[in-house]
Amino acid sequence: MLRTAFRFLAAVLPALWLTAAPLYAKNPKTARDSATVKTGWTWSAFPMLAYSSTMGVQLGAQGHVYFHGDGSHYPQPIHDIGAKISWYSHGNLYANLSYDSKFLIPGVRLSVAATYTNEPMFHFYGYNGAAQLFDKSQGAALFGMSRNSAKFTSGFQGKIWKDLSWAAGFTYWWMQTSSLKGRFAEKFCHDGDNTFYTRYVEQGLIRPQEAKGGNHMELRAGFVYDSRDKEAAPEKGIWAELYAFGAPDMFKTGFNYLKLAFHFRHFVSLPWKWKGGGMVFAYHLGYQGTVAGETPFYMQQNICNLVQRQVMSEGLGSTSTVRAIGQNRIVGDGVAWLNAEFRVKLWSFKLWRQFFYIGVCPFYDMGMVVQPYRADKHYAFVKTYEPQLTRADYNKLVYTPVHNVGGGISIGWNENFVGLLQIGKTLNQTNRGMEEGLWIDLGVGYAF
Repeated sequence: MLRTAFRFLAAVLPALWLTAAPLYAKNPKTARDSATVKTGWTWSAFPMLAYSSTMGVQLGAQGHVYFHGDGSHYPQPIHDIGAKISWYSHGNLYANLSYDSKFLIPGVRLSVAATYTNEPMFHFYGYNGAAQLFDKSQGAALFGMSRNSAKFTSGFQGKIWKDLSWAAGFTYWWMQTSSLKGRFAEKFCHDGDNTFYTRYVEQGLIRPQEAKGGNHMELRAGFVYDSRDKEAAPEKGIWAELYAFGAPDMFKTGFNYLKLAFHFRHFVSLPWKWKGGGMVFAYHLGYQGTVAGETPFYMQQNICNLVQRQVMSEGLGSTSTVRAIGQNRIVGDGVAWLNAEFRVKLWSFKLWRQFFYIGVCPFYDMGMVVQPYRADKHYAFVKTYEPQLTRADYNKLVYTPVHNVGGGISIGWNENFVGLLQIGKTLNQTNRGMEEGLWIDLGVGYAF
C-alpha cells in the first residue's frame, strides 16, 4: 500500500542523510581536476560478456560517441550518442539507440531513445515476490515465457530555479507476450503449456485481454533536483526525482493507469584518498507504485526513467534496481528498494591521450513489495499448491524484503564512461526460490 511505501522511505531516508551529512561538508580535490579536458569528438566502447544459466552466454557491445566542442562544458558532452546490442546464446536479442543533449534546444535537456527486444526466453516468476513459491529445480520449466517489445521514448527537462527543473515526456510501448514456443519449449520445459504464465492465464491472474500484450502511450511529468558535479560517476551532490506517469486507454486494451515514482540519490565525497583519486559513498532510495487505475501484468516490471541508461530498465531484479536476484523476481503494484555502495578509485593513468581509472565498488541492495498486485486472486492461486498457507502468512511473505551484497571492479574512461564487472549474492534464506547462486554481470554504468 502507499502508506507502507511512505513509511519505508520515511524510516530509511533520514537515517542515511544524517549518517552522510558530516562527511558531505568535506570536498577533497576530485579526479576531474587532474583529468585532461577533451575537445571535439571522442568515443568509448565496451564489450558485453556474461553468462546466465537460463539464457546462456551473452555477447555484445555498447558504446558512445561524444561531442565536447571547445571543452568548456567537459565532462558534460554537448551531444551524447549511444548504441547497445547484445545477444544470448539461447536466443534473446536486445538493441538500443539513444541521444542526450542539454544544448540542442536552448535551456532544455532532450533525451530520446529507441529500443527493440526479441526474448523467446523471458523470465516471469509471478506476482508479489516471495509469496509466489518457485521451485528452483524446475528452472525455466516454470518461469519461461516469450516476449517481443519495442519502445520509443522522448524526455524534456528545463530549469525552474538553480538545480530544480521540470520534466515531461512520453513513451510509446508495443508489447507482445506468449507462452514458450518451438525449440525453446522443447529445450527448457517439460511442457511449454505448464508454466507460471500459462497457469496464470488459466486462473484469471492474467486476463484474456492482456495475455498477448498490447500498445500503450505513457505520459509523464514531474520535477528533478540535480546538484551532481558530473553525471557518469558523480563524486558529490544530490539527484532526486518525483514524477507521475501513466497511460490512458488510447489503444482499447481495457487498461488505464497512473503511477507515482520517487528517486532520491545522494553522492558523498569521503575524506580518504587513494592514489587513483577519492572515495564516494552513494545511495539510492526508489519507489514506484500505482495510485489510480489498473496496470496490465506485462507493464508492471517496467521501471520508468526520465533519461534511459539501460536497454530495458526493469525490476525488481536487474543491474539498475536490485542486483543478485533473478530477472524481475519481485513484481508488485508498488515496489521500494535501496542501493548503497562505496565507489573507490584505486589507480588512475593516461594512455593514448585518454584518461582512465580502475576502482572497486562494494554494494548492498534491498528491495520489497509495498503494494501487492491482484492479491486476492493470487492468494487463492498460491493456496492450491500450499493449502496450509494462511492469509496472514501470505501477507508476511508478500512484504518480505530481499537483502543482497556484492562488489565490482570499475574501469572509468574520460569521466563519461564506466565499465563494471560485478559479482553478488542473495542473503535471504526463505526457501521460496528467492535465493540465487553467484550472480555475475559485465556491463556499462553504475546502478544509479
